[in-house]
Amino acid sequence: MPDGTEEDRALEEVSELLGVDATTLPAAIRSDLKRTFRKPYEIPIIIAGNAVLLLLLWWLVPHSWLTRLTGAFALPLCLASWMLSDVPATNTLAPDRARVLAALDHPVQLRRLLLAKNATLWIIVTPVALLATLLVGIHTGQWIQAGITALAVATVPLGLLGISSWLGVLYPYHPRKLDWRWEHRKELRLDARWITLVLLPYALVPALAAVLATPSFILWKFVAKHGLGQRLDDFELLLGVVVAIALSLAAWFWGTRGALRLIRIRRDQLETYLADPEKG
Repeated sequence: MPDGTEEDRALEEVSELLGVDATTLPAAIRSDLKRTFRKPYEIPIIIAGNAVLLLLLWWLVPHSWLTRLTGAFALPLCLASWMLSDVPATNTLAPDRARVLAALDHPVQLRRLLLAKNATLWIIVTPVALLATLLVGIHTGQWIQAGITALAVATVPLGLLGISSWLGVLYPYHPRKLDWRWEHRKELRLDARWITLVLLPYALVPALAAVLATPSFILWKFVAKHGLGQRLDDFELLLGVVVAIALSLAAWFWGTRGALRLIRIRRDQLETYLADPEKG
């Protein structure tokens, strides 16, 4: 492990300075939010970039290229999942290696740390998706469907967060500046691994969203009076959303438990990797 770095010194002072031993989940969330909204603001910038990308594509390409959902309220639902389709939802361990290393042998603190990271992403993403829902509601005047959609965008993304974090447990990578990547450009295996893990969330998170949404689509296929190609009525939409919420909450609960179990199984490998940022 390289000596003398700020992160390495922090490893010796984790309990108080890094908040791993926060006595409550709210305290852990406050600590993670403070960390997230400090320079270089990586997570907020990535989420904002994904939101802008989705909005551009929404007006530039046919909606069928982006989602099977139809109707005006497909936009906020897609926006909520797209904002999570990147490394903040998957590479959860390595960017916070000091606190994770400190918590590896403390299950309560480790669970609290993972939940705090989920909560931070939820706090950033949900207000944006709710604002989009409100704007669509104002535009369409369909306030019942707006309310149902708001319920969905506030809960369904949790299922994505619970499972997508597995990727960062199985294959973490250290965030390094591009000049460091350039200096190590001849290490082809390292570069290939990094590029793959940067791009993979764009396929993984939408795929998870599709899996969680499939039961709702199956339900709509049987109950929708006018088929999936037309706008669902309020009751039809509510039925599908209730199914999606139930599955998403279950996925979040079992996904988080699964992530903690994977960390226990891979404890030694994670400790070795996270302790050395030169592994890239």
